[in-house]
Amino acid sequence: MSKNTFFNTRFWQDSFTSDLDPVEKLLFIYFITSPYLSLTGIYEIPLKFVAMETGLDKEMVIKILDRFEEKKKVMYRDGWLCVLNYPKYQSFKGGKLEVALKREIKAVPKDILELFIKEGYPIDTLSIQHMDMDKDMDKEIEEISVKTPPLYKSKKYLSSIPDEDMSVFLNRFDVGEKKIKDKAESFLLYCDSKGKKYANYKSALLNAMKKDFVERTEANKRKPVTRVKTDANGSPVVINGAVQMETV
Repeated sequence: MSKNTFFNTRFWQDSFTSDLDPVEKLLFIYFITSPYLSLTGIYEIPLKFVAMETGLDKEMVIKILDRFEEKKKVMYRDGWLCVLNYPKYQSFKGGKLEVALKREIKAVPKDILELFIKEGYPIDTLSIQHMDMDKDMDKEIEEISVKTPPLYKSKKYLSSIPDEDMSVFLNRFDVGEKKIKDKAESFLLYCDSKGKKYANYKSALLNAMKKDFVERTEANKRKPVTRVKTDANGSPVVINGAVQMETV
């Protein structure tokens, strides 16, 4: 699975990277853009994978890693790689992100993590600096997850109705998807203009639709329909040249 990571263009003017030879630059760039890269900059990867994907000999990879460790830039221990300053250049905000960070930190063996921290890994720059590493982290993760309210409790629900709910609405009312989205948009405008707030926007929208739309009978319940899958902008989703379909 592909992922996005922040890469500062000042990389090329950095005093450390500007002094690297081409092979060292290649390896350093690989470490900060690797498909195995985690949010924390600490991830598990066999050196043979590094060698295979960069085209370098494993012995050369080890040799360069030793230089990076001397400069306090990258460390490698027992299959775990750490880009020591990685957290300093990332933005960690949001409850879900904090959960993900905790999961990743939990996956790192405690002795390895303590070594990285001792060598300069700035764990205090993460949004989990308050975390007690000796506590039951699963319980902490569960507590944080509970703090993230479900979508239907937010007005955002009206502009991004989940597919499973849209299927329920389509099956219940004798209208198409566009009519439902238009109704949700007008209901959102109504909420904004009147200052209305609801504990459950899904239920509120459902009640609004009952007033305007005819409900299907059991005899003409909507059968599943196969359609072109679209993204958030309404454009067809194409993967490897093939238009993706979905059943609703």
